[in-house]
This record gives sequence, structure tokens and C-alpha cells, in this order.
Amino acid sequence: MFRSRRMPRFAVSAALVAASLSLAACQSGTGVETEGRAPAVSPSASPDRAGSGGGGAHDERPARPVDHKPSDDRKGEDGPVTERCDASNTELTVKRVSRPINRLLLTATNTGDTVCNAYGHPYLRFDEAHAPVPALEDSRPQAVVSMAPGESVHAGIMTMAAVDTDVVGVTELGVLFSDRDGGSVDTRPVRLALPEDTVISSNAWVTYWQDDLDAALMW
Repeated sequence: MFRSRRMPRFAVSAALVAASLSLAACQSGTGVETEGRAPAVSPSASPDRAGSGGGGAHDERPARPVDHKPSDDRKGEDGPVTERCDASNTELTVKRVSRPINRLLLTATNTGDTVCNAYGHPYLRFDEAHAPVPALEDSRPQAVVSMAPGESVHAGIMTMAAVDTDVVGVTELGVLFSDRDGGSVDTRPVRLALPEDTVISSNAWVTYWQDDLDAALMW
């Protein structure tokens, strides 16, 4: 059978004194501070585009599970979470523009739920051409072009020079994305129907990806 033990009187007195001192310290603004908890951050915050020069909140967004080739752009908890732009997380469109002449505009829109990097330039093939359209090196941007969900990047396509006479009609454009090392990400090109009466010459070229439409058509 257990017996209750009584605390000696001097121990009780010491405890009461310590409690009184602690209470006095709190009332005078000194002593131990209360521990706070930071408010939760909403995972739905819209990140800014890294390539547009603004700081973003995309490091707060969870990474989207992917079933394609693993991205080498993912970082740890202390860094932004990004993916490569490819056929699985973008939508591509191509259209003719009135100025400058003999130009097509290729646009990629991020349909995923995290930021993606559009590396280098798109690899293009008209119809069943064996060689890709060369890229215009002067259009290389200073930094990697990125786009947040819902945003777009662009590439300008020069189909023929004004003095070209040796041209051929084409109806379809195949598009492949690039990885950070300049290789192709996708195994199959995205095939787009070209505007009616599109013709190309051997001098055709494509710009690097640009985060601004005007930048894609300035060359």
C-alpha cells in the first residue's frame, strides 16, 4: 500500500516564491516570451513568372505528380519547385501574323499546376522534313524563360525571306521541346495544322522561346 509523501514546508515556500517572481517578470514585460505560430500559407497562391523579373510565390506550391520523364528542375523544400515545359504540361498553337511579313507565331501555354521552364528553342519540322528548322542565335534570351500556370511563352518563325523564290507549300508543323542541355524532351512531336497557304523556303528559322510576344516577332 502506497503512502502519500508530503513536501517539506521549505520546499513549498520556495516554489511559491519562484512562481511569484515569474508572474512579476511577465507583468513587467521581461522574462520568457510567448511562442507564436505563423499563419498557414494558402497553397493556391498564384506564382509569378520567374522569367518576367518579378519575385514569385511558387516555392509555396506543392509539386504536381508527373508520369512522364522525371524533371531535373525540381529542388528541395527551400527552393522553387519547377518542371520542364513539355507536351504533357503545355498547349501549343500556331498562327500567321500580319507584321512582320512571312512570320508565324508559335505559342506555348502552361496547362499544369506548377511553374515550368521553356529551355532553349522549340525543335520544328514542317511536314515530313528530315532536318529541324535552325534557331536564330541572336534571339537567345539572357536567362531561362519560365511560365507560371496559365501563362504563355512565344517563338517567332520566319517562313521565307522576301527575296526567296524557291518555296514549297506545307500543311503541318511538328514541335518538340528542349531540355536544359539542348536535347529533346518529348519522344513524339506535337503536330499542329498550319494556316492555309503556308509556304517555306530553305532559309526558314525559329527564335528561342521568349516571355514577351513582341520579343518573339522583333527579329
